[in-house]
Amino acid sequence: MTGTAAKPASGRRLRVLQVIAGVGMGGLENQTAAFLERYDRRRFAMDVCCAQSTEGPLRDRFLATGARLHLCRWSPLVFPFVFRVYRLLRRQRYDVVHARAAELSGAVILAARMAGVPVRIASYHHTKIRDTSARLRSLAIRFLQRMTRKYSTNILGISEATLEAYFPDWRRHPELFEVCHNGIDPARFQQRVDPAEVRGELGIPPQAAVVGNVGSFREAKGHRVFVQAAVEIARRRPDAWFLLVGDGALRPQVEAEVDRLGMKQRFVFAGVRQDIPRMLAAMDVFLMPSQHEGFGTVAVEAQAAGVPVVASDLASIREGLCPQLHPFCRDPQDAPGFAGAVTRLLKAPARRAQLGRSGRRYVLERFSIERTADQLQRIYGGCPECRR
Repeated sequence: MTGTAAKPASGRRLRVLQVIAGVGMGGLENQTAAFLERYDRRRFAMDVCCAQSTEGPLRDRFLATGARLHLCRWSPLVFPFVFRVYRLLRRQRYDVVHARAAELSGAVILAARMAGVPVRIASYHHTKIRDTSARLRSLAIRFLQRMTRKYSTNILGISEATLEAYFPDWRRHPELFEVCHNGIDPARFQQRVDPAEVRGELGIPPQAAVVGNVGSFREAKGHRVFVQAAVEIARRRPDAWFLLVGDGALRPQVEAEVDRLGMKQRFVFAGVRQDIPRMLAAMDVFLMPSQHEGFGTVAVEAQAAGVPVVASDLASIREGLCPQLHPFCRDPQDAPGFAGAVTRLLKAPARRAQLGRSGRRYVLERFSIERTADQLQRIYGGCPECRR
C-alpha cells in the first residue's frame, strides 16, 4: 500500500468503531468479542455500534472489554441509517471504522467517508448474497456494494470463497482486498476433558458412537440433512447417538422430524452452551452438512478438539479443513454420502485418532484468534489516509 498511514497525535490512541448488527449469540458477534478481549490497549481504543439492538446475551461480555455500545438503528430506506452513523462519527471523531456487515457495510462506509474517517474497512462473512428479488431491495444493495468498493480503504473476507462470491476480481487488487480468517482461542482446547463424563451429563451411554454438530438452527446449517443422514447411520450402527448443540427458529421443526422418524431416543438437543470444547470432546465425528458458510469456524473448533470432521464440499469450509479431511467432504444435500463417510470413520478408531491429531495440528498452526487480532491491528494502524 502507498500513502500516509492514519496516525493519531503524539501519545493518543487510535479510536476504532466496530459496526455489527447486535450483541446476540452468533459467530460474528463471538468473533468480534474475542478480538475486543485481545487488542493492544496501548495503541487503540475500541467502541461498538449496533444496527439492531444493544441488548443480547453477549452484552456483558462486550462491556467487560471497556467498549461503549452505541445504537444506530438500521433503516430499510438506508439513508436514515447513514445519517445516524454519520452523526455518531462526527461526534466521537473516530480514526477507524470497521463495518462487519457484508453488503450492507456500504452504508457505514459512505457515512465514514462523509465524516472524514481516514480508515474505512468493510468485512464480508458469508458466501450467500442476500435475496435481491425485490427491485427496490436489489437497487439498494447494488448501490451499497458500489459505495463499499468506491470508498473503502480495505475490504476483508473471512475466506477466499467469501471474497470470490462478492468480488470475483479481488485477486487483481491486493491493495484493497485481503483475507482475514476467523480465529479460535487455542487455550480453550488445551484442557483435558473426559468424554465419558460429558456423555454422562448428557445422558449418552459412555460407549456410544457419537455424531454431533454445533450451530444455530437455521436453513443454512443443514440440520434436516443431518437428520436424514442420522437415520442411515443409526441403521448401520445401532450404538450411534446424535448430539446437536445450539438453538434457533428451526429447532422445533427439527425436533418434530426426529420424533416422527422414531429417532427421539437417539438424539440429544443440548441447547446453547458456553462449554463448546467439552461438547466437542463428547463426539467421535463432527458432521457439518451446511448449505453455505463464510468459513466454517465451528469445523476449525472441532479439529482443535481433535474430532474428525465430515463436512459439505464447499470451498469456504475446505479452506479451514486439514487436507486429510477433504476426501470426506460431500455435496451439501447428499445425506447418504454423509452417512457413508461418517460410518467409515466410526468403523476405524485408529484412523479417527490419526485424523484428529492431524486436524488439531493443522488448525492450531493457522487459525488462532491472536493471529487474527494481529492482522486486524496491522490494518487499523497501517492503512493509508483517504485515497479518493
